[in-house]
Amino acid sequence: MASIRMFLVCMLAGAAAYGANPSIGMAVANGSFQLDKSRVSGNATLFDGSLIETGAVSSDLVLGNGARLRLGTDSQALVHQDRLVLEKGQSEISAASGYSIEALGLKAAPDSAQSRLVVTYSGPARIQVAALVGSARVLGANGVLVANVPAGTALDLNPQAAGASTPSSISGVLRSKNGAFLLHDEVSNVTYTLLGAGFEPFVGKCVEVTGGIETAAQPGTGTPAIRVLTIKESKGCKRAGAFWHSPKVIIGGVAIAAAGTTAGVLATRGNSSPSISAQ
Repeated sequence: MASIRMFLVCMLAGAAAYGANPSIGMAVANGSFQLDKSRVSGNATLFDGSLIETGAVSSDLVLGNGARLRLGTDSQALVHQDRLVLEKGQSEISAASGYSIEALGLKAAPDSAQSRLVVTYSGPARIQVAALVGSARVLGANGVLVANVPAGTALDLNPQAAGASTPSSISGVLRSKNGAFLLHDEVSNVTYTLLGAGFEPFVGKCVEVTGGIETAAQPGTGTPAIRVLTIKESKGCKRAGAFWHSPKVIIGGVAIAAAGTTAGVLATRGNSSPSISAQ
C-alpha cells in the first residue's frame, strides 16, 4: 500500500509539472482491460471521466483521494474524482469518504471510511446494493433517501419509469412519540414522520401507508416525512425476525425489495492484482 501511495504522489506531481490534466489515480489488473476504448495491460493512469471496461479479470482502482474500488469482470464504468458511474456489471467500494457508486440514477455511498459495499446490476433495470462491512445509504432523484443498508444485508432496487412523482408506499409498525407519528419502513430501513390526521387508531399496529415523500427533516424528529394519502392495516411486518410475506415498497419512484445474501461478490477477488511501485 505504501508503494501505491508513493506511485500516486509521483504521478500527480509529474502531471502538474507538465501542466497536463491531473490524473485521479490508477487502474491495476492481472491482465488486460480497456481504458477509453484502448486495450492496456497491467496498469494505466485514470483521469476524470475515464471509461474502463473489464473482461475476464477484475480491475482495482486506486484513487488519489483515498478511495479504493474494484470493478468486477465483464463490467463497465466511468470513473470520476467523486464518484464511479457503473454502467454494467459490478463494483465494490471501500476506504472511501465522500465517494459513491452511481447506477440507474441511484447513488450508493458507504456511511464511513471503514464501510465496504457492492453494487451489482441484477437485471436490465435493477441493481442490488449489498453492505459487506459497515452500513450504506442509497439516494434517489433530487437527493431523496430511499434506503439504508445495514451491514450484512442487501436490497434490490428498481427505478420506476414514472420517477420520483410516483406515490411512495411504505409499511411498518406505527408508533407515537412526543406528539409525532413515526413509521419505520421494514424494507428500506428508513424512519418517516407521518403528516396528516387520523393516525391514532393505528398506533402499535402494522400498517401500509401511501403518500408523497417530503425530504426536509421534520423538527423534533430529524426524519424525512411522508404526507399520507392512504393508511391501512397490513400483514407485511416482521414477526420473530421473518416477514409474513415477501414485501416490496416504493420510495421516491424506486421499487425496493429485500434481497438474500449476495453470492459470488467479485468472484475474482482471490486473484491479487499486481503491486504498483515507484520504479
